[in-house]
Amino acid sequence: MSSFIYSVDGISLADAQGRWWVTANGSAHSPAVALRSVGANVPGMSGIPDVGYEPREAADLPLRVMVASRNAGTREAYWEAVKALFAQGVPFVLGRAVDGVERTTLAKLKSIGEPELNARFGSLVGVITVTILDGLFHGEARDVSRALTSPASQLAIPHLSGTAPCEDWQMQFRGPFTSATVTDGVTGTGVGISGGLAAGQFITVRGASARRSTTADDGWLGQGVDVSGQVVIPPAGLLRLTPRPIATDPLIRQSRWSVAAAGASGAAQVTLRARPAYA
Repeated sequence: MSSFIYSVDGISLADAQGRWWVTANGSAHSPAVALRSVGANVPGMSGIPDVGYEPREAADLPLRVMVASRNAGTREAYWEAVKALFAQGVPFVLGRAVDGVERTTLAKLKSIGEPELNARFGSLVGVITVTILDGLFHGEARDVSRALTSPASQLAIPHLSGTAPCEDWQMQFRGPFTSATVTDGVTGTGVGISGGLAAGQFITVRGASARRSTTADDGWLGQGVDVSGQVVIPPAGLLRLTPRPIATDPLIRQSRWSVAAAGASGAAQVTLRARPAYA
């Protein structure tokens, strides 16, 4: 058995009946990390100039899966059941738990290797390789709120202490205010709202798109009026909440954000919904 337990759409690969499991020997402990090289060839200039942030490549994760039964037909049925978990033809949720703490990611099947038969022990073992679409595992999503009437200062976001920048955040602004901006404390990236927002209204931002609604739930569900034209992205780029290790103890990492607003009063606030990312 492995010290890490995988699951596919909630179905454990450490089968409670001992029919199949992922072995530590021959499986990758975690996916490799690779950045996509981004450059621009400019006539008359040597080299490739740096054009800024480099996105991650999708990552392959080989898993050595074993099924066991003394009965050949049963053993074959177990192997087919395992293959069916992966071979759905659509992205699935891959879970990875270590010591009871699970993280998840979207993945798809890359390949299923020819299994090896060990008739003496009644087992089939083969390598199933999946592709993690964004190259990262993710923790549980949580909400953090801050009043827009508070003084502008950098504050830590305790649960965003992963190993990679969080880019799949959602942000919900509640009026009234004239303008509001959220900035990452490490990269200077951010996102803002211009044009103002009335009391009792919400603007929910996902990347560069935004929806205005009169209830908070509508915004989180992607409903409401499209107001993407009110989204402001600073020169440093769209918000990437980036954890930074502390020099005295790199086990401690913090993401920090600063919030600024003009014309804010009453119940004006911003709520961040985000989950930590792990490379």
